[in-house]
Amino acid sequence: MNIPINAVTWVEIPVLDLGRAEAFYGAVFGWTFEHTTMHGLKMAMISMYPEQYGASGALVCGTGYVPAQYGVRIYLYCDDVANALERVVYYGGGVVLSTTPIEPWGFVGEFLDCEGNLIALHCPPQTERA
Repeated sequence: MNIPINAVTWVEIPVLDLGRAEAFYGAVFGWTFEHTTMHGLKMAMISMYPEQYGASGALVCGTGYVPAQYGVRIYLYCDDVANALERVVYYGGGVVLSTTPIEPWGFVGEFLDCEGNLIALHCPPQTERA
């Protein structure tokens, strides 16, 4: 295949309590979910926009899915890192890295979610309100 695409196509965030994680991510990012069970795993799939570029994913609860602060780090898109981190704290998460510029690519931040996962945020330079 010679079509240039981004390498990441799907992300699964491990959770211990699917309801708690859904409430957290729904409140912080405004996400909605579709529920399914696949290969014995409970999944809350994040709303997808097939006509758009980028990956989607799911919150996943089941054998082999253990929240972690170490290992692969995913970056979630947001319009305003500082505002998103405020919501993270309000809804029970913790800030690990506050809004940090990464010129010329925008801004990043990192947080621990309600399940103990270390998750990063990325905001392109044209949208951050600083």
